[in-house]
Amino acid sequence: MAQFGINALTINSDTVAAAGMNRRDLWIEAREGVSMLILAPEQLISKSFRDLLAHEPFYDRVCVLGVDGIHLLVEWGLEFWKAFKQIVLDCALESLLLVLRQRSSRSNARHDIQILFRQLHSGIDGRKFPELAWVLRNQDKTLIFGRTISLVFRLKVYLNSLCLDDPHRDFRIRTHTGLNWPDDKEKTLADIANEPGCQIIIATNGLAQGNDIRVIETVIQVGEPESSEMYVQKPGRARPTVQDPRAIFYISATRMKLAAKIVQQTDGCLKCCGCSESSNQQEICPGDVSFGHRDTYGSVQACRAGPSIR
Repeated sequence: MAQFGINALTINSDTVAAAGMNRRDLWIEAREGVSMLILAPEQLISKSFRDLLAHEPFYDRVCVLGVDGIHLLVEWGLEFWKAFKQIVLDCALESLLLVLRQRSSRSNARHDIQILFRQLHSGIDGRKFPELAWVLRNQDKTLIFGRTISLVFRLKVYLNSLCLDDPHRDFRIRTHTGLNWPDDKEKTLADIANEPGCQIIIATNGLAQGNDIRVIETVIQVGEPESSEMYVQKPGRARPTVQDPRAIFYISATRMKLAAKIVQQTDGCLKCCGCSESSNQQEICPGDVSFGHRDTYGSVQACRAGPSIR
């Protein structure tokens, strides 16, 4: 923005904390001399933002409210929409021109990525996940998604416990969540891309969009995806620049049976194995669904899964 003569100020939790260490108040600085204010969504419902709007010289200069990345409403809609309503209803900004600029969000659907479904025998709230033991015997650069920070931590602890004799296990197996410092996240992404010894990242949904890690060969989702968009986005983290990219979804037995029942009841679709009706279609076993299964995914004992399309 400075190149275009625009004096911009960014306010988020990181910049507020950094400024506070230098005894600066960014909200006071925003009152005068700032042409563009760039805010993180959570700041929109903060008391400091409301106080800024109550400062008449600042409010009189406001002419446009722009929202970037509106495509994230699909996943972050509830949190974001609360903040948006807070601005319009409580902050009395009805007179503002609301410019919703949708940033181009390319679909990560890729025809050249193998998609596999396997049954998760371990409890999602447990501490042991033997289905993933094969990952350590494999040398693929691997990205593992867990829905919560707690699950990410338990996956990390379990995989660490399988290689206690490796003094570099914490470098080999990394985490990427909201609890990691920003510089730690950047180093993790740099190491997975450039260091052979860094093999596995276990992450929450923060890495599902907006990141291009070109060395990822295998993506693993532990538990069912939160939405159809995440089903498309997460496998797309496996890059076509590597050989045989693949995505594996570990799904609970209950969800597997539900999916098989839905497929069975859908006219013209695949019939579940065990169905009394004959079918010339391929049969899907509800215990494990694998498309293009490869031996390099690990042994049957390690994965508790074998080829299931017959």
